[in-house]
Amino acid sequence: IIYISPMTATVYLNGQYLPEEEARISVNDRGFMFADGTYDVLRSISGVLFHGDEHFQRLAYCLKELEIRNTHMDEIRNIIYKLLEINHLSNQEASVYLQITRGVYRRMHAFPDADISPTVYIAVRKFTPFEKEFSEGVKCITAEDIRWQRCDLKTIGLVANVMAIEKASRSGAYEAIFIRNGLVTEASHSSVFGVFNGKVLTHPKNNHILAGISRDIVIDLCRKLHIDFEEKPIKAEQLPHLEELMVVGTSTEVMPVVRLDNYSIADGKPGKITAQLHQEFRKYMNEYVKHHRQGKNSIS
Repeated sequence: IIYISPMTATVYLNGQYLPEEEARISVNDRGFMFADGTYDVLRSISGVLFHGDEHFQRLAYCLKELEIRNTHMDEIRNIIYKLLEINHLSNQEASVYLQITRGVYRRMHAFPDADISPTVYIAVRKFTPFEKEFSEGVKCITAEDIRWQRCDLKTIGLVANVMAIEKASRSGAYEAIFIRNGLVTEASHSSVFGVFNGKVLTHPKNNHILAGISRDIVIDLCRKLHIDFEEKPIKAEQLPHLEELMVVGTSTEVMPVVRLDNYSIADGKPGKITAQLHQEFRKYMNEYVKHHRQGKNSIS
């Protein structure tokens, strides 16, 4: 969930910077027709793209796997910086949304024979970090994981995610946690970690989950803090007995889950390990931004 400003923004679309309401795509765009494309969401803090390199590497991987012509990541990075400047967000917190589809061609299921140019869309928005939710925790629901078998690709075909988060929203929940074949995979737009018998657990990387950037950061923090950890799926039957539960993501950071479906997680309050990981996540993020701002300033 990303909170955005209602003000009209300037966006980028296929080589043009223009007001958002003037941005147009063809009805024959394969993203519109087939959800044939990929996307990513980054976080900008004072003009620094938090783990931007890792996001661009994942984007390049998705483009390669989808066989969409790769766009130069340095060009994408420069477009983002320009959009932040145009929208007066270079010194604030902002979210960055970028989407690349296969491009425009008459409707046919197979890839076009012609060498078509991808459709590239990028937008930035003012972002307000969560605070109350971090201190009080959130409610989540569980949902059957009916998504396809390539969840390691961040594609724009998100109807299963949309249906799950809508169900969560209607029940007053923050997120929907997916269960596939009796195992917790991830949530609709975040990774899932749980604490069981004092050990932090999360689903290992495979085709059933996205290789989350924040997920990797939390795993590294567990190692740094000597927190017992294992990449092992949480069983659905373990959920009511978890000592702690958290969802992790770019905007979510490390969010404590205190209620799942109709029951509380432990005592219904954010757990100690979750709080420690979120504190260290924030500390790491601030240090990352400080270091990379100094690097940018020294270059200029």
